[in-house]
Amino acid sequence: MFSESFKMLLLGTLTLSQFVSMMSIEQKIGQLFLFGFQGISYNDQIQLLIDKRVRGFVIFGRNVKDKDQVKELVEQIKTHCDDIPPFVAVDQEGGMVARIRDIFVPPNAMLLGSVNDTELTYKVGYLTGKALRDLGINMDFAPVLDVNSNPFNPIIGVRSFWNEPTRVATNGVAFFKGLLSAGVIPVGKHFPGHGDTDTDSHTSLPVINKPESNFIETDVSPFKIVVENKIPALMTAHILLPFWDNVPATISKKIISYLREKLGFDGVIISDDMLMKAVSEGKSVKEVVKQSLLAGVDMFIIWKDLKTQLEVADYILQEVKNGNIPEEVIDNAVKRITKLRLLAYASELNELDLQVEKIWEEISDGIALCKGNFSLEKDKKYLIFFPYNPGVSIVQERAYTREYITSLLKKEGITFKLVKYNLRSTPYRYIKTIKKASTYDGVIIFTMDTYRNKYSAELVNLLIHENKNNLLIAMQSPYDYLFVKDKELVNAYITTYDWNEYLAIRLLDYLIDNTPLKGECILTKGGI
Repeated sequence: MFSESFKMLLLGTLTLSQFVSMMSIEQKIGQLFLFGFQGISYNDQIQLLIDKRVRGFVIFGRNVKDKDQVKELVEQIKTHCDDIPPFVAVDQEGGMVARIRDIFVPPNAMLLGSVNDTELTYKVGYLTGKALRDLGINMDFAPVLDVNSNPFNPIIGVRSFWNEPTRVATNGVAFFKGLLSAGVIPVGKHFPGHGDTDTDSHTSLPVINKPESNFIETDVSPFKIVVENKIPALMTAHILLPFWDNVPATISKKIISYLREKLGFDGVIISDDMLMKAVSEGKSVKEVVKQSLLAGVDMFIIWKDLKTQLEVADYILQEVKNGNIPEEVIDNAVKRITKLRLLAYASELNELDLQVEKIWEEISDGIALCKGNFSLEKDKKYLIFFPYNPGVSIVQERAYTREYITSLLKKEGITFKLVKYNLRSTPYRYIKTIKKASTYDGVIIFTMDTYRNKYSAELVNLLIHENKNNLLIAMQSPYDYLFVKDKELVNAYITTYDWNEYLAIRLLDYLIDNTPLKGECILTKGGI
């Protein structure tokens, strides 16, 4: 199945240094990459990458039909890598970032942060890892270790456990240890901290201008703690820290050296996608990869474009042959990668008897009442606005929960009118209904990520002016409230941090039976 040298490495009759020394330079270069690909089944593109000695692949949404198809695809990839077991990675953070959705999908991290029970977070990490391992996937780009200290952060938000470093760190450690116990390699991200940005690094380069001492104390702190707890891999952030260096963190030798020397991290450092505009715009991808490699990064994600992938691999190979990249740099990276590969291959599943429904009941404790009170009564009539966004799968998926929650309301005998509103449409499209809001005994407005769906804030403002007995429910980002113009007119505000049928049940328990909501509101410090 595997090469003789890898078998000897597994048996301990060959040292790591000896194993790496027996590899050709082409084999070594192939270890450095985690490449995406097209298609939902094994194809010529994957085979070409394998022939180029690439042994790292990333599953994205475009590669997913369902769990059975993914399992078959991963098995095929592994079958064709007959010398050493490949990495097959995925972004399965949970909530809004989960590529495979017909398996156990963990909640947005901030919901776990609201519960703040590290034993529960460990179990969620374990269930996440077990679901991936069952498909043959052995690496997860999680947990997110960014401290979401900027409420207007367009890219992190609920992907972060909290806006405070200790809570992020303790839950981050619990989650990554849960993944490991299920035999999946965790990759903590995004070092040195992407939480205090107001720019999306997919589209441009974020710049953080906070004082060095404050950044180290807040943003770097969770990474320091997970390193102390032996996390095996970390991902870099494409951000610029002027106090530290004049280049993005991913290509900064100063910043990568800090991680190695100051924090003592001896695991694998993986770049975020090298096609993201924060590092690639106006630059040669192959040169940026070379710069990053020389800075100390071990592995590189390039999520698409076979031509670019092959050019980068060939370029790095040629630069080593030409003496422009010391082979020692490659050898050191490959040793760390091989050590991680052994961990992935040799990890045993720590069987835990966990009931998913029970776990979700505990997760649902994270729903938080941030302001006021609101209850549904059977002898009254309510107006409910629920969002949808054609073409966006995550919202469509949650639209099924809209049908679920309406069935629950009918079952409880609650009288209501439900209006589906398009997140991308002006609220004046619904002005006739809005004008009649005052004729109802109460109004409930569900919102989703108002920072990117600004029409929602206008809709909320129009409705709360018409009916003072109102309830605003943020289905994902708790910061939706901050975008409402006339906040003093918001009677009650609940944040669920995520949305599914379990959270819907807990929400209705509160609204109908006055069952207390136990979660913590992340906006409390802001004086909501």
